[in-house]
Amino acid sequence: MDILIDNIKKKYGDKYDYLKFFDAIYDEANSECIVTFLYPMDIKEIDNETRGEIENFVTDFLKLNAKVKVKFKKSFNDSRILRKDIKRFIDENFKAVSIYLKEEQIEIENFEDKILIKILIGESIKAFYDANKVSASIFQFLTENNIGNFVVDAVVSPEYEIQKEVGEVEVVV
Repeated sequence: MDILIDNIKKKYGDKYDYLKFFDAIYDEANSECIVTFLYPMDIKEIDNETRGEIENFVTDFLKLNAKVKVKFKKSFNDSRILRKDIKRFIDENFKAVSIYLKEEQIEIENFEDKILIKILIGESIKAFYDANKVSASIFQFLTENNIGNFVVDAVVSPEYEIQKEVGEVEVVV
């Protein structure tokens, strides 16, 4: 809902440029709409004045015949949290990659201007990974659920190559 953020910028300029729309859920049974915004982890909390101003704006903007609640969710770019979120995302959406990927194969480096995500994989699954645009999907997931300048890249690492050789197997007759 970029139109909501665009209209907040029109009214308040850069005052709330740190906010990012996260989601809106309409609960028909309770006649209630809950709009959630993300804010960066370097902001301790959203003060009551800001909460009230944004809630009033959203209520006026949506013009619903329902109660409007506004929530604020802190965007944590902690490496441990991001790593777990990325692994869970891959597990849920790319099972063929997931079985060959452990959490420790997800490296995260925080730089001043970006957050670099490296997915360490074997050469044998790289073509499948690229064909299914896994990095692009991870990027989209991260940008929808966090605030940050993310760069996602798959890096071929020989230590994560799939062992194709099975070795000797004794067959009992």
